[in-house]
Amino acid sequence: MKKILVLVLLSLFLTGLSLLSGMVNWIFQFCFVSLIYFYEGVYSFKLSIKFNVNKLVYITIMLLPIFIVLSVLYLFVGKPPMYVYPIDLAPFFFIIIGFFIQKYVNNRFTIKLLIISVTIFILIISYVGMPNYFAYLSSDNVNTIQYPNITYKTTDSLDYKIQSSENIVVIDFWTTTCGVCYRKFPEYNNLVNYYKNKKSDIGFYAICLKTSRDNFQKMKDVIDELDYNFDFLIADSLATKTLYDSLNIDGVPHFLVIDKEKIIYSGSLNTNKGIFIENMYNVIDNLERE
Repeated sequence: MKKILVLVLLSLFLTGLSLLSGMVNWIFQFCFVSLIYFYEGVYSFKLSIKFNVNKLVYITIMLLPIFIVLSVLYLFVGKPPMYVYPIDLAPFFFIIIGFFIQKYVNNRFTIKLLIISVTIFILIISYVGMPNYFAYLSSDNVNTIQYPNITYKTTDSLDYKIQSSENIVVIDFWTTTCGVCYRKFPEYNNLVNYYKNKKSDIGFYAICLKTSRDNFQKMKDVIDELDYNFDFLIADSLATKTLYDSLNIDGVPHFLVIDKEKIIYSGSLNTNKGIFIENMYNVIDNLERE
């Protein structure tokens, strides 16, 4: 009985680590959870003997806490976003893979080779597959979306309208209260500098959307503290509501690419070379070649 209790505590501990790993980011969480439960499956035979329990009982005890947590979340919090599904399914999928390797493969060398192969596969899926999966989910269907005709304010209180009838325009929507937005500015600035160095005739803007805590002066003061090579514009309350409603913006930062008054891309900023789906450099390069 004492060994069963220790096994249950171990299972609860691993479940807690799996949940806390999400505090780093979702990609790390997927990788961590997949590896932890894969190796649990691989070593289930040895550990089940150590804890004096049946192998299937061992697997059940290891999966039960994470299953209960996910069931409670699904029942009381509701259906999670699509990008959470791979993380939720990873413990069940990879612990079974590990279990079957130990159960049906007898050659030690083959077992080691399979363990190494699956480990590499998990790392590739985590740091190449998952970012592209997130990029795919974060991009919106823009076929029926029109960019609204809005007048913004510059920090000098002048009216300004973005002209996209001839040139490519890239817009970063952000707010003064969004920490991620500030962390994305350097990445966005690198994108701007790349095309400015190429002498590309592209308009790059960062439009500050008004929150309930903001007024024009506060937004201006925040912008004045920033030093980047793109143009800042300010949206008032009406413009902000129009943008959220007409462009289906469900969070910031949110990026648009517009060409000849047509929205070509709407979603997150993806510039990492490992991201092939909706990579911002690829989106802009394709437009310049047309």
